[in-house]
Amino acid sequence: MNCLCYVDMNMVRCGVVDHPEEWRWCGYDELNGARKRYRIIDIENLLQALNLNSQAKLRHLHNEGIQSRIKLGKISRVPHWTEALAVGSKEFIAKARAQYNHRQLFVEEDVETDQKNSWVLRESPAAYKANFSQKSAL
Repeated sequence: MNCLCYVDMNMVRCGVVDHPEEWRWCGYDELNGARKRYRIIDIENLLQALNLNSQAKLRHLHNEGIQSRIKLGKISRVPHWTEALAVGSKEFIAKARAQYNHRQLFVEEDVETDQKNSWVLRESPAAYKANFSQKSAL
């Protein structure tokens, strides 16, 4: 839910709109049942992933998350949401890491979020550092 709210706040964060409901191209309309055509969110799988039993509960939690962020002024960019490959429990991070088996250097870190025991998986900056000698640069 944190991820859904964070993404839907992108246009608020950059000052384009005051509320996600004003930005037609985010998930807000779809999660709230306003978009009937051209939907891309698999609501049933999302409900299962969030362990929710109804779209009404999903709408309520999503709206509550958006309103809370706006009211508290929590609209700034948060590095662990924008720079990580995955954010979640230690177990979720282990599963995500297995999905990125083609990449080699990872960093797993415990981060402070609204949830207890949150971890991030991100690529190590070392993965992008070239190892050039002066001879090979010529």
